[in-house]
Amino acid sequence: MFDDLKNKFMKINMIIISVVVILSFVIIFVINYSYVKKDNNDKLISASAIVPRISGNVVDATLIPNGFNLSFNIILDSKKEIIEVFSRMDLSINDYEVIANLISSNNQNKGSIKFSERRWLYNVSVVKNRREILGNINNNSQNYYQVTLLDITDSSKSLVNLGVILCVLSIVMLVVIYFISRYFSEKALIPVQNIWNKQKQFIADATHELKTPITTVNANVDVLFANQSKTIKSQLKWLFYIKSETDRMNRLINDLLYLAKSDEGDQKIVIENIDVSKIVEKMILLIEVRSFEKNIELKTDIENNVYLDTSYDMFVQLLTILLDNALKYVNENGRIDVVLKKQEKGVVFLITNTGKGIKPEDKSKIFDRFYREDKVRNSKDNSYGLGLSIASCLSNRLNSTIDVESVINEFTTFTIKFNKK
Repeated sequence: MFDDLKNKFMKINMIIISVVVILSFVIIFVINYSYVKKDNNDKLISASAIVPRISGNVVDATLIPNGFNLSFNIILDSKKEIIEVFSRMDLSINDYEVIANLISSNNQNKGSIKFSERRWLYNVSVVKNRREILGNINNNSQNYYQVTLLDITDSSKSLVNLGVILCVLSIVMLVVIYFISRYFSEKALIPVQNIWNKQKQFIADATHELKTPITTVNANVDVLFANQSKTIKSQLKWLFYIKSETDRMNRLINDLLYLAKSDEGDQKIVIENIDVSKIVEKMILLIEVRSFEKNIELKTDIENNVYLDTSYDMFVQLLTILLDNALKYVNENGRIDVVLKKQEKGVVFLITNTGKGIKPEDKSKIFDRFYREDKVRNSKDNSYGLGLSIASCLSNRLNSTIDVESVINEFTTFTIKFNKK
């Protein structure tokens, strides 16, 4: 599935980038072509206007400006025969006649021809009167034609070279873009693949966790059906098992619903200024009995008058999860330390319990859903491995960070930093 997704992503990416690259190069070529064409036309028009006037029958070709060495003018009569040539080009009269014939055969007043391995741009203009060009000699009323030619071989080659360079660049860039797209497609899909794998694992774990209590309930119901003649009182043990498992399923479903809502961000947070010092002290009182029953030493360092703008319900739920987690994993005759203090950037809550600790390779996994290092123990404790995952969600919603520090067979510390808004 992910290979197909990667290929589609690459295909779309290649198409979009290819169109952009090719379109950009086409625009570059068109702009250069338009500029060269306009420049050649301007030169041709200028060359058409610099035919030197003559005195008598002598044409002074040296009067042609040096900047127009690659252009020349031919004067044709009404029969398209050459009368005069104004040129600095090293061409024979036969060459000029061939050029005149090529232009005449085109039957166009403006265009280009190829002669002697060079490309020429030409313009034909009608001169009503020969004396407009040659002065007052041979005055007659017939029309004459002035043919102006401009050598555009170099500019044409430049355009061809530019086109070849852009084509080669396009191919090279498309090859490079292909490998870049392939690399980034794989990189971009890694988070999606990880989420997909986690989602599959989440569904598998949720199915497994629901299957266990359902199986237990079903077994106990079968027992009740097998002893229909007995009184309810005599069957209380089986009913208790059913009630216990349905309560477990209810807690699991509620936790799953909470996580789903957290993912969608649909929960509304009511922010209020609360005295977190008093809240933590009340919560400590609630776990004192449980810690005393397990012979757990409970140490507290609660700074007074610590206020925080946060959600009361979420704050209490977050601390409850961490306190329950500490009681669950503290070792026999161990100790739990609870610290609340103000800092320059906010409020810090720490809870430390002695015990087995968390392996370094498991620190990044403990906030994953359904993750349980000791599955047998957690199954007996009716734990689904969702507590710390919910705590992580709550921490994010409360604009705080949660970190864990642990040393194997010594202690585990969870630190929550509430940032000032």
